[in-house]
Amino acid sequence: MKKIISLILILLVSAGIYSQSQIPNGNFENWSDNYNAIDWNSINFGFPLNIHSAQQSTDSYQGVYAVNLTTESTVLGMISGLITLGEIDYDNYTITGGIPFIDRPNGLSYFFKYSPVNNDTAFMISILTKWNETNQEADTIGMTAYFTADLIDEYTQVAVPYIYYSEDNPDTLNIIFTSSGFEGNAGSTHIIDSVACIYGDVVSPTICFPASDTTSSQFTGNWLDVPNATSYSLDVSEVSNFSSFVSGYENLDIGTDTFYTVDITPGIYYYRVRVHYDTEVSINSNTIPVPAPTECTDATDITTNSFTANWQPANNATSYFIDVSTDENFETYVAPYENYSAGNNTNTVISDLDNNTEYYCRVRVEYDSFLSKNSNTVSIITETSDVDDISFNDICILSSGNIIIIHTDKRNIPKHIFIYNIHGKLINFNLSPNATEIISVKNKGIYIVRLKYCDFVINKKVVVSF
Repeated sequence: MKKIISLILILLVSAGIYSQSQIPNGNFENWSDNYNAIDWNSINFGFPLNIHSAQQSTDSYQGVYAVNLTTESTVLGMISGLITLGEIDYDNYTITGGIPFIDRPNGLSYFFKYSPVNNDTAFMISILTKWNETNQEADTIGMTAYFTADLIDEYTQVAVPYIYYSEDNPDTLNIIFTSSGFEGNAGSTHIIDSVACIYGDVVSPTICFPASDTTSSQFTGNWLDVPNATSYSLDVSEVSNFSSFVSGYENLDIGTDTFYTVDITPGIYYYRVRVHYDTEVSINSNTIPVPAPTECTDATDITTNSFTANWQPANNATSYFIDVSTDENFETYVAPYENYSAGNNTNTVISDLDNNTEYYCRVRVEYDSFLSKNSNTVSIITETSDVDDISFNDICILSSGNIIIIHTDKRNIPKHIFIYNIHGKLINFNLSPNATEIISVKNKGIYIVRLKYCDFVINKKVVVSF
């Protein structure tokens, strides 16, 4: 990832005594030149760097001009487009000050467009503060913020409420807009116009959080509870622009809950939420991608030195990556099967293995720039090279009808007995066996009997026919 040279948003404020009810030059109509909006400060350098991450734009929501913030790749590194009411300290990478302001607005509103590159994110943060003479530092009176990684190609209004932490009136206000976070991509563009304080009702969107409890069959969407919300509605889509919807998940009424579990099949999904306030509805929240894992199924074509790993297809997958290990915790890997690319296939042959050995495999799905978490883990035991009944050290394993008989003398009783089908699926076990164990099975076929001792394991293939 390219590191961005971005200013740490530490807001050290100075005292002020004058009240302003609105943002100076909030409509960005006044400019001293193409790169400097009056009353605002930005990261711009002239010759020889020629960095102009903030500049005048005629693509306005109203009036003649707006401000265009664009992330640039420079000799200094990646620089985010940024504009602020505060002062930029280039030596300490901070933003200080703001404008004198003693009101307590209900919220902040602005209109914007955003064109992200490679899942970049645009930010807005606003903080109201008051200088504390005793502590010689600024106390936070209230703040608000908004961010999005969505493509917004038509002007959209954001209205977000201030959250107040004190009953005091502030003395300073700062607002910061950026085109990227601390890591960004060149070309991400954030266009802003008509910034204003709100003193009436605020029809605020919510903020969605990353999905939780994601499996191949479901995920739980989560979002911030918004004061005065009467309900929330949820959209789920397999495409990031929501040009189509997963059946049953278009404008789904969730009530007042701030979470919802969505039923899915393996694939990548996107969700967003709107807030309802009686008769008014907010704009969409930010969009959350959910790259769901696939489900590994039983291995097939098991031999003494190979097997075929299988998994469910995932919608919109671009490739799959598989891990194979003899350790169920995957602390080591069987070469070359660590993050091994299986292409865009739903199976792959795992070869050059040892016989009579238990292996574990799991799969991850890649969806363009998103990677799922691990699938479930499947266990496989390769075939033994000796398929005859064994009788050594007074241990005998054989079958009769639909039962498997395991007999040892009292000196060689195993600690555990496990029975697997030919696909490596555990179907029976005994953690405290006796010298003779009789285990019934439901189906005829080939089974693997595994006797586990303290220092070694015996695997035996048994054919059951009845």
